[in-house]
Amino acid sequence: MEARLRALNQEGLDQFEAYLMRIKSGSPEDPPFGILADDQLTDGAGLDGAPRTVDTGRLFDTRMELGEYLSGLVSSSEDLAAVCENRGTGAWLSLALFESICLRNEDGSWQLRQLNRYLPNPQDRFGYAIHRRHIVCGALAVHYLHGDKARLCLTSPAHQVSEFMEQIAAREEVLLNQSLIEVLDKLYWDEETSQPKGGQRTGGAIPDGALRRFLGPGSFYQKYSTTYDFWTMTPEQILEILPSEFDGWRNGGAGQGVVDGDGPAGGDGERREQRPREGGILDRLGLRRTRSDD
Repeated sequence: MEARLRALNQEGLDQFEAYLMRIKSGSPEDPPFGILADDQLTDGAGLDGAPRTVDTGRLFDTRMELGEYLSGLVSSSEDLAAVCENRGTGAWLSLALFESICLRNEDGSWQLRQLNRYLPNPQDRFGYAIHRRHIVCGALAVHYLHGDKARLCLTSPAHQVSEFMEQIAAREEVLLNQSLIEVLDKLYWDEETSQPKGGQRTGGAIPDGALRRFLGPGSFYQKYSTTYDFWTMTPEQILEILPSEFDGWRNGGAGQGVVDGDGPAGGDGERREQRPREGGILDRLGLRRTRSDD
């Protein structure tokens, strides 16, 4: 069924949340798709140009497929902001595509996850526009910004948020930086298997060069971002300054190198002081119409 893209108003949001709470308690009822076109429960989506329609009957296997489809609904960064920063539009899309983003059991009940997977939470301190937890808005924003390079974040089934997405999208300075996303793709995507590389943990420990060594506490990004301006660097320049613990990952397998010392060292990358930036990250990239991080 084709439905014109709209935004749930407050009453529509309340009804959708009530439905989520019922199925969380075990109700096997179908999604209330009638809300989608109800003028009493919805408002316009606020996108420029011709109205967009969504195929509510289409099913997606992966978040990459979902993100690619959703990217076709927006034609500009303004459209992206209009969708992702409007809580009602994000919720409308979640309802429209609910059968793809929430797994159903054989008895008809649903495997519901946290509510903010489906209902954008404006109080979330990370900002729900491209927050790692919202299935629809996250897939849309990451695919729109990075295209095929979004595969590391979006390789999971459509109803799941992968560990890579959780870790990368938790740091918007990384998620929005095309060069860093390409570096992560180079390090952790296996071209032969068309899957993320394994070996991210060994008996609970984090191996040298694994994702959390790139992004986590005491990581490459945490240390080097105080000296190098990653916004001005190419992927090749960033790869050149990676410590030796990442060598194995860069060359096609899991890293076997040792962890380098605490401070930035070596490499021919562009080294400079980080410039102070005004406003939020989405403001700087022209993706935000109004601030919504209060």
